[in-house]
Amino acid sequence: MGAHLRRLGCVAALVWLAFGVGGRAEAEVMLQTAAGLNPGDTFRFVFVTGGIRDATSANIADYDSFVKGQAGAATYNGIVVDWLAISSTVSVDAIDHVGQATAPVYLSDGTLVTTATIPVGLWSGAHVHEINLDLAANPVHTLVWTGTNPVGTGFGGPLGSGTPQVGSTTDTDGSWVSSGRSNSGDLRALYGISSVLTVPQTAGALPPMIAKSFADLQLELFGPGDTTELSFKITNPNSSALTGVAFIDTLPSGLIVANPKGVTGSWVEGP
Repeated sequence: MGAHLRRLGCVAALVWLAFGVGGRAEAEVMLQTAAGLNPGDTFRFVFVTGGIRDATSANIADYDSFVKGQAGAATYNGIVVDWLAISSTVSVDAIDHVGQATAPVYLSDGTLVTTATIPVGLWSGAHVHEINLDLAANPVHTLVWTGTNPVGTGFGGPLGSGTPQVGSTTDTDGSWVSSGRSNSGDLRALYGISSVLTVPQTAGALPPMIAKSFADLQLELFGPGDTTELSFKITNPNSSALTGVAFIDTLPSGLIVANPKGVTGSWVEGP
């Protein structure tokens, strides 16, 4: 099947807003698929926390817990999203902590930030857009705890040290993650990044329509050794692609597949 998915709209809808320890938490944000992604595509979300905390802990789990608490019950496709802090400690480098994946990274409003979380993507020092929104798509212009240098490691000031590195939400170069250092007792936001998500198949997709036809209509006149051509036409009635399409068809009594088979195929891409 060859029809490509039409572009999906993207909007982050904030239904309720709750408050908790550390400042604003983005409760009940329903994240939507970014435009241009197709069913089966993988991607990630990234955001800046609305709340703030210190950077005195050397335990990466403390920062993950803070980011998750800030994300609240944010969901994608009806499932609560898991989050990690884009942070380094003396024992954990951010590039390893968030994982290297070729999935593109988007803000909550569907804006592309970078094409991947590999060295030539998130850690390239050349983002497509700043990481400057919280999960409710509110602008956040501030310095952020990262403990991380531009290549994704904690060398130079990890979280838990006396003066960890901070990043800037107004930059797209290496300063997004390393724009200076700050006393660990200061209170600042963090970056959070989702696990790798997969765009689901369109809900309520219609099954494909399959029609078959023989080149010769009067099969009853055929004798041993005669051949004809059997064609199948498969039509996708949806505006988005279908995957995993398969079917089984039984030949009429007395017919077998010729040898050689002479199987050919073609497809026409829809809008």
